[in-house]
Amino acid sequence: MNRVKKFVSVLMIFTILFSFTGCFFFSTTQDEFKDALKDVLGVEEDQYMVAGYSSKNAPMTGCVASITYVGQVSCYYYEFDNSSNAYSYFKKHYALFEDDFEYALFSGEYQKSESGSRGYIYLDGTAKAGAKSFIGNGRVYGGVYFQDKTVVVVVTSTSPMLAEEFIEAIDYPHI
Repeated sequence: MNRVKKFVSVLMIFTILFSFTGCFFFSTTQDEFKDALKDVLGVEEDQYMVAGYSSKNAPMTGCVASITYVGQVSCYYYEFDNSSNAYSYFKKHYALFEDDFEYALFSGEYQKSESGSRGYIYLDGTAKAGAKSFIGNGRVYGGVYFQDKTVVVVVTSTSPMLAEEFIEAIDYPHI
């Protein structure tokens, strides 16, 4: 009986640890992102922009591909040539959000985490005029996610339920 209790205890500990680590690991492919655009937002392939880049015409250092859709929910998928360039791009967004939080230009709920290999910022609140990040002014819901060589941005000011559904479809964390 004592062995069974120990086994169950160890099993429960691993289950809890697995559930916590699952919150911090997320990734999606370009195809999964495109599927979510179609399935959740009803966006057809001719309604969003897909681009591939060389190092000479990349919109940001090391970006090799992007998917961009701007609508009720704005969605961006950036794939970089290496995780260092993806992290640099994410870190710029992270620093802007930190400034907005520090200077009380954002009020509401948010969660953030950042390491050299992955990170996220997700929020639900209001940005004041003067916010430095891409939040803009007014209601905002969404997130910026970084994992390996990919950065994903999902944000809305008008359709938080739709943004949440999209974020769930690509299996990313949200508030």
